[in-house]
Amino acid sequence: MIEFAFFDEKDNPTLNKDGHARQTQQYDARGNQIELAYFGLGGKPARHADGYTSWRARYDDHGKQTELAYFDENGKPMRTKQGYNRISRVYSDGRLIEDTTWGADGSHGYTAFTDHYNARGWIIERDYLDDSGKPARHADGHAIWRARYDDHGKQIELAYFDENGKPVRSAEGYSIRRTKYDGQGREVERAYFDESDHPVRAKDGFARSTTKYDDRGNAIESAYFDQDNHPTRGNGGYHKRQSQYNTGGRLNDDVYLDSEGKPVPSRVVVTYVTPGGLAQRAGLLVGDALVTYDNKEVATRARFLATRRDEVKSADPKDLVILREGKRLSFKLASGALLARFKDEIVPAPAAGPETRAAVVPP
Repeated sequence: MIEFAFFDEKDNPTLNKDGHARQTQQYDARGNQIELAYFGLGGKPARHADGYTSWRARYDDHGKQTELAYFDENGKPMRTKQGYNRISRVYSDGRLIEDTTWGADGSHGYTAFTDHYNARGWIIERDYLDDSGKPARHADGHAIWRARYDDHGKQIELAYFDENGKPVRSAEGYSIRRTKYDGQGREVERAYFDESDHPVRAKDGFARSTTKYDDRGNAIESAYFDQDNHPTRGNGGYHKRQSQYNTGGRLNDDVYLDSEGKPVPSRVVVTYVTPGGLAQRAGLLVGDALVTYDNKEVATRARFLATRRDEVKSADPKDLVILREGKRLSFKLASGALLARFKDEIVPAPAAGPETRAAVVPP
């Protein structure tokens, strides 16, 4: 057994940053560490910062760890901050082929899950289990998922199944997701399918999406299509987004288009303000919608930030007009880093009846 103890500058026992004053390590005859335990100032078992008091491990004849379990002060199984209390592993010819993580709290519909690996170490299947090791449904509606990869490790298919191995839709609204990549490993197409492998509109509002890139690898266009492959608006409220970059490859602007290729109006909303930062000192609050800056309309986050980026730091403060709870307010905004975050929202077309909320544009 090996023991470590911690002392202060006066050589008195003290707690380290993980909350214990002493730790012991035990090894088997082959030199494999089989136990690690933590103790407090009084010599009693103490919890590590990760939430457990000790762990114990087992190994096979080849020195591969087959089990790792965590315990509390009384030697009972203890869930770590990562949400589990035990991991068991299975090897074949020295290669990990599956591992099971036990002790989840059940809030997502399962208490354990088993991952299966291919020869390259990629997870090709995950099975969710209950306390007895029987199949259990994840809160998202599936008991099993299986994945396929290309030669570069990019996931090209993800499929969901019930506890009997039959195709089922997940909470995202599809049973199968297939993804295509270009030669540089960038996603160029994503498509969703139902249990019968037919195209389906998922909960994000489309059945298929495409992405195009420029020679520098910047995404310059994204577009959405329905289950019949017709142009459609996703949940972001637009069919197509076209992005423009400067000669240095920095984003200058985004243009949003509808299914007919016509521009869709958008606005910029504050989502976060750093305490003490320039934006907060100027008076901005989360939820504020930017209307004009320096007497020019603010339509997209990219254009607004590009304008700010290109300003001379010593420039005089400029007028910023915002909309807050239906009222227009004006602020003076100095040059420099705002230390705030923004998002684009698509502005719905005016219509009779109850007011329609703006659609949030995905990042």
